[in-house]
Amino acid sequence: MDLRRYKKMLAGGTACICWLLFMCTATCAQDTASKKTETEWVEHIAKDYGVSKANIEVGLATGVRCDMLTDDGRFAVEVDWAMKWAEGIGQSLYYAECTNREPALLLLLKKSADRKYIDRAMVVCAKYNITVWVFNTSTAKKERLGGHGANE
Repeated sequence: MDLRRYKKMLAGGTACICWLLFMCTATCAQDTASKKTETEWVEHIAKDYGVSKANIEVGLATGVRCDMLTDDGRFAVEVDWAMKWAEGIGQSLYYAECTNREPALLLLLKKSADRKYIDRAMVVCAKYNITVWVFNTSTAKKERLGGHGANE
């Protein structure tokens, strides 16, 4: 193999590798929002729900940490992925009891198939007067809900 042909092959391979790296970087950047953890979402959206940084992950006297306490003193908020709705309900009630606040549940929606979990949560939350909010992580927007206690 002559030297010119070898250099041409290397140049083509380098271009291909550069293109692959670019595509991987673009894909990773695009998918970053959907890969955020629950804690990262709490930090990202807290101000939209009336919560300052000082009231995020607040340690309680019992040794647990409440995800958010609203600055107006009204709600103790548990933030959870929609599929963990039942666990979130229990935690919101416990945090409310520990803080003398009203319970609230903020469900993070990853995909439209997770809406069934929101429907389940709404049934129980209506019975126990738990305010429910939903934040769609794929659109990065709050969603409005119907029913008792929603979107207060």
